[in-house]
Amino acid sequence: MSTTAPSDDNAASASATSNNVDMETQSSNATSSSDTGNASASTVAATSGNEPRLIEGRWVCQKGDAFLEYIDDQWKPVEAERLPEVSAKYMLAVPASNNDASTNRLVDGVWVRPDPQNAKLLIRYVDEAWSAVPEEELPALREKYEALDPFRRTLNGVKLVWNPAVQQWLPDGDVNEDFIAHYQSCYGVSYDYSKLPESEKERKLKEAEAKTKAKLERKKVAEEAAASGQKAEAGWTEIGEDKNTNVYVSGLPTSITEEEFIEFMSKAGVIMKDPRTNKRKFKLYKNPDGSYKGDGICCYVMMESVALACDILDGWDLNGSKVHVERAKFEMKGSFDPSKKKRKLTADQKKKFLESQKKTFEWVPDKPRNYRPVSDCTVILKNVFGRDEMLADVTLALDLKTQVQEACTRFGTVKKVVVYENHPDGVVSVTFPVVEESDYCVKLMDRGIFRHREISAALWDGKTKYKVEESEADQKARDAGWEAFLGHEDDEDDDHESDDEAPSAKKPKPSDEEPIESTTPADGQE
Repeated sequence: MSTTAPSDDNAASASATSNNVDMETQSSNATSSSDTGNASASTVAATSGNEPRLIEGRWVCQKGDAFLEYIDDQWKPVEAERLPEVSAKYMLAVPASNNDASTNRLVDGVWVRPDPQNAKLLIRYVDEAWSAVPEEELPALREKYEALDPFRRTLNGVKLVWNPAVQQWLPDGDVNEDFIAHYQSCYGVSYDYSKLPESEKERKLKEAEAKTKAKLERKKVAEEAAASGQKAEAGWTEIGEDKNTNVYVSGLPTSITEEEFIEFMSKAGVIMKDPRTNKRKFKLYKNPDGSYKGDGICCYVMMESVALACDILDGWDLNGSKVHVERAKFEMKGSFDPSKKKRKLTADQKKKFLESQKKTFEWVPDKPRNYRPVSDCTVILKNVFGRDEMLADVTLALDLKTQVQEACTRFGTVKKVVVYENHPDGVVSVTFPVVEESDYCVKLMDRGIFRHREISAALWDGKTKYKVEESEADQKARDAGWEAFLGHEDDEDDDHESDDEAPSAKKPKPSDEEPIESTTPADGQE
């Protein structure tokens, strides 16, 4: 039964549920045990200062010396003949503003709540008074009391608690492995944990154990060979199944080409490249006359590609031929030839090879729409000099580098200037740190005048190579020019040395045998 109790000004309301218990046979101060009833009692207490109380299924409040009861959606005075009885019951009833009203629960037709003095004990309302529950009845009564908690429930064996912050039921306690296992068992979700992929730690541990085992076996073989006085011979090396990324392909059309085979096998993954030749590792077997037999072998980078090739490429119709793909198995035919064994990679080569493989699978984000390549930071100037000028003046290249750098400094910071002396178009490249400066340089220097010559300026396309090898005749001419230049400098140095030595020749250095005598001019000889 639900009863609504608004405040005396008809502005507030509250609801209470009595769990279908006859209020006339129960205590007049019983309050609702459901979550709705508890919330209603708290609301009434908060919105009304007259302490409305539930008496015989009706809300009653005291206003001054008068008592009011809520009937037909409005507050009405209590009849005079009922006033003494209502007054007495009102004093015994539990106020809606009582903080413990929300803990009152109806257990077996009796209101029960925790003892305000000791929360571990329970009290119950019997004979219009609250009395302590005997100790022998306490465990059973507490179990029933907690089962009626409106904010806790058990669903499919999982204990849930109501969270008012998120307004939903959440598991009571920490979500751990036991909880997940219990949850999955209740909802019929079953997993075979033995088929889950290995963790990185487990994989590394197994690899380390395998390496240690192989090392011990090799050491044992070497010790046995040393004990017998024989030198251990290099033999056949088996490839483990966990590292064998090769597949054997048969049923290929005899007219297939290497390009077609690469394109076909690339459907399952990336084909590995040989770290020594940088070519893809595959082989198509041939007959003695050079024609293809129709089978071959292919090596992938990832182990997953092997399973994928066996799944999707096996049975493929390729140019009218049904292809069969399976894991490759290697067997030694004849005797072992050590000369055919490939040399092991150095640590540096292996590192570079693994880094190049890693880059193959790296994700590169799309370039922005306003992206400019790095080559746009370099400006190519043409017709800066003539080929004849460069051969005539051997110092022109150094002078041009300084002149171009000074001329381009006004556009920004010049990082590098390169003069291509042998290029017939008289090319000089200027590199700036940002494209804005290179654009500014092209804008002002294109079709401009530099060294009395009309030059052209454009951004470098990033592909064209301007370095030109010097011919033998040009090299001889350049060497002759340098010799003439250096010889001219030597002549000038000799002239300066002769000028410095001339005065000293007029004054010979006195010898040790002839001491220098100081002479004084005679009188009258000055």
